[in-house]
Amino acid sequence: MFKFLKVIIVLIVIAGVAYTAAWYYMGGKIKGAITTQEEALKVSMPNMVIENSRTTVSGFPKEFVVTWAGDIKSQDVSISIPLIRIKGWFAPGRPLDLSAPQGISTQLKGLDPFSVDRIDISVTLPKNWPGQDAGQAAIAQWQELQENLEIHNFEFSLKDKGLQLKSNGYITLDNRLQPAGIINLVLDEVGYIVEMNNRLKAKFEAGENMTPAQKKKLAQKIGMLTMITSAEDLSYTLRIVNNAVYLSFLKLMPFKFIDWSREAPQVNLTAE
Repeated sequence: MFKFLKVIIVLIVIAGVAYTAAWYYMGGKIKGAITTQEEALKVSMPNMVIENSRTTVSGFPKEFVVTWAGDIKSQDVSISIPLIRIKGWFAPGRPLDLSAPQGISTQLKGLDPFSVDRIDISVTLPKNWPGQDAGQAAIAQWQELQENLEIHNFEFSLKDKGLQLKSNGYITLDNRLQPAGIINLVLDEVGYIVEMNNRLKAKFEAGENMTPAQKKKLAQKIGMLTMITSAEDLSYTLRIVNNAVYLSFLKLMPFKFIDWSREAPQVNLTAE
């Protein structure tokens, strides 16, 4: 009986040591991947500077808790991030929670500085996602599986501006390998949008030497904001289709065509 218990204890110790080694190895890989992404951004966006960046990995023996803080600067924008926290196993098919509990401060050139009070995002990663650098053929095979990036919750708050929203939905790829999906959006506060709309209306009425094309574009923005703030329950459905985000028939935001065949910048780094 004593020998049996001794064997069990040895096996438990071995398993514990193996798990500890694997956990810290993966933690090092995650931290190294973040450093790699920082270096890749510097290569792809040479006018951008990342300063005072700090990365930590904790949470043992449970899910990884990764934090990042730093300042991102360019000629036109300055972003200060006191803390971004990501919690999860960083594995396909597993949930991942991201938050910026201390908010984010932003300064755009020519505009007053503003702060995002809080951001919270909860998603489930697709089970078989090959990675953005896997190449077009691998991305196309994944698209045939019809998997989604599930967005369980996304909360965004600009309390000093009067804007709070919550959303959920999913994002996938269409048969052109471009983002597609549905986002359900609820606005808890729209003071910022109302104020913006009033400023645009005043500008439209004043004319301000605008061309007919400019006045038409401004009128479209006013119509969109009016529609947003006039909804009875302030809930909306956004569609991601044809490389743009739509609210009903209105195109809110176009985005560039994604070329998955492009190779990502190569950075020679090893995990710490």
